[in-house]
Amino acid sequence: MLSLLARLGLVSAAALTLSSAMAAPITTWNYSVTSVFVPAETTFNAATGQGVSNSTKAVSTSEISWGRKNGKVGVDRSALQIKNSPNLGDGKLVTNGASNVANTYTHVNNNNIGTGSVSLHATTILATLKLTADGFDLPAQVAKYAINFYETPNSGVCPEYSVTKCSDIFVLDGPLTAQFEYKDYLYTVTFASNPDLMELKPSTCALTGAAAGCVGFITQEGKVTDVNFNLRIEAQYVPEPASLALLGLGLVGLAAVRRRKQA
Repeated sequence: MLSLLARLGLVSAAALTLSSAMAAPITTWNYSVTSVFVPAETTFNAATGQGVSNSTKAVSTSEISWGRKNGKVGVDRSALQIKNSPNLGDGKLVTNGASNVANTYTHVNNNNIGTGSVSLHATTILATLKLTADGFDLPAQVAKYAINFYETPNSGVCPEYSVTKCSDIFVLDGPLTAQFEYKDYLYTVTFASNPDLMELKPSTCALTGAAAGCVGFITQEGKVTDVNFNLRIEAQYVPEPASLALLGLGLVGLAAVRRRKQA
């Protein structure tokens, strides 16, 4: 477990002490999850042949696109997009209740971007979690996610998991859980994806430049694929002195979450 946590990264924070005890956990929360691409950490595979003059790329904090020059996403350009970031107060969570939407990541997988087009190679996502409740305000917690991407050629042998033509591959590396302790309760905030992230074969990881044991998902050629990340909060009583210990994001990694779900 420790080696897994070290690989995924553990974000630590200082402990803050609060007074007074609490007889029951906080039941209702306001939350926001704001996710953005980091343009300065976004890289592309170079165009070849006709693609050198016929393709281009564009990067913003909410959309990365590539394909034909002067084209349109969904017609002759592919894209990766971030949607549905709830504002603080709009997002509501009930402790030990159902999960609610945090963010939606959409891959517009277009098979008409042109021969030899430039294509996405990697990017970084910064996700900021904010939780508030009556008498409680969790300092913003920022998690960093590395995305590796492989735009597959639609000829020859396709990577495993492909359904029609050759599916494209995304690899995600970053924390999916935060924990903090407040007034005798340990709270665990968990992000879960739909569809589920899966452990990819070493040969598939290698195509994206990721190490063996990577996790991610694949997207069908010519399709628009939404990957939803939902947020849930749970509370567990711990008879400790009243304190707020910000343990940070990253205490449970992707593979650990998957194993727990299968148990």
